[in-house]
Amino acid sequence: MVVFDPDFRYPQDLKFSVVVDRELTDRISSSLGFLFNKALNQVGLRELNVEGTGPSLETVALAGHERTYYEPLTDDFQHVLLVTNEGEDWAASLTAELRGMVTEGLAFQLGYTLARAWDRASLVHSDMLSNFGSSPADANINKPGLTTSNFDRPHKVVASVFGAPFPGLPDTEVSILYTGQSGLPFSYVYGGDVNGDGYAGLGGSFDLYNDLVYIPDNLSEAPLSFVTQGLFESAIETDACLRQHRGRTVRRNACRAPWENRLDLRLAHTLRAGGATIRLEADLINALNMANSDWGKVERTISMVPIMDLCRYDCGERALASWGGAVLPERDEEGNLRASEPWTVVTPDSQWQMQLGARVTFGGRDQ
Repeated sequence: MVVFDPDFRYPQDLKFSVVVDRELTDRISSSLGFLFNKALNQVGLRELNVEGTGPSLETVALAGHERTYYEPLTDDFQHVLLVTNEGEDWAASLTAELRGMVTEGLAFQLGYTLARAWDRASLVHSDMLSNFGSSPADANINKPGLTTSNFDRPHKVVASVFGAPFPGLPDTEVSILYTGQSGLPFSYVYGGDVNGDGYAGLGGSFDLYNDLVYIPDNLSEAPLSFVTQGLFESAIETDACLRQHRGRTVRRNACRAPWENRLDLRLAHTLRAGGATIRLEADLINALNMANSDWGKVERTISMVPIMDLCRYDCGERALASWGGAVLPERDEEGNLRASEPWTVVTPDSQWQMQLGARVTFGGRDQ
């Protein structure tokens, strides 16, 4: 069930931007731009059908780390979400750009953007239940911290050269475009419902794992089997984000997929025959992957990656934690099991592609 606050208002944002342009020489100019966005009335969500009852029943499985455990107020409804307003989300970006001429026939453009985006919940779904269940929390599920947004990409570099660089061939043009940017953020969570808030659960909340995982200083503090402890240690050694969170809970969206690189090439030539103009174009998309199959890959993962499951049934006096990685373990060169990286290669963005085209113009009209 979804209900709205009587005083709910549609989202509003305050935006501010400023750009300064300056000519450095007669061939090179620059720009510096700043953009700031502050939410005034962003959408906020609260789960009404829960009541905190004290430390989690799985405290021992979390290596002594306590978090609030919830129980439903009534069994008449599975979830009751209140849609209200929040006003703390913000985003800012700073962009620097150089542009100019390399030669008389060849121009260049170089830009870098430093951007940050913070929110309490990233509204990426069309329904409120999925939006609430896709916002991992550590302490109070109805008062999540202001952390990195799902849309945050801190760094982006764009560089291009274009024009007609060949002497005596003014109708032959080339274009080279490089784009590099930070990978998308994600969160490591427990599989199942650790804090009893009903996420993950049945129906629409299925697969919505919103309990951020705790990384013990010493894995022997948690009740792990030999195999599970080895996989967990392997994941920590492989992933710098997990290593940085030893002894504490992984923050929402604190981890990030690998940097993305892409190089696109274009060659175009214009012919003239009678009253017609024929433009021939050849594009090579993601040329890095053509040069090397390990280059130019776009690697991403889901926004919430389960890495550890807690026993939900009769486990004796101590809850038993087991490996719950979203990606199945693999064996190394020596045959030992190790944790796989959580991201997968995105297709077709990671594969090189080629396309050919022709445009014919008769008397000023494209055919």
